[in-house]
Amino acid sequence: MASDSESSALPLLNEFEARVWEFWGVEPAERTLVVGSPSHRVRVEETGSGPPVLLVHGASGYGPYWGTAGGRAWWIPVFDA
Repeated sequence: MASDSESSALPLLNEFEARVWEFWGVEPAERTLVVGSPSHRVRVEETGSGPPVLLVHGASGYGPYWGTAGGRAWWIPVFDA
């Protein structure tokens, strides 16, 4: 469960991400997956089209770094747990 400080930071993060996506001219499709046992929610933003490319990032960086990496030549799902 997210703490109060994490919950209050989400709108700021979403606004920041939206500005980065807009800067790069990318409009990702966003959805939430529920995976595993015990279940865990994973946010996915999908960009581009074509063959899939899976970029796995760790604690450094955020979705727009990776979702714009392939331009529109590949379908890039960006997972954010």
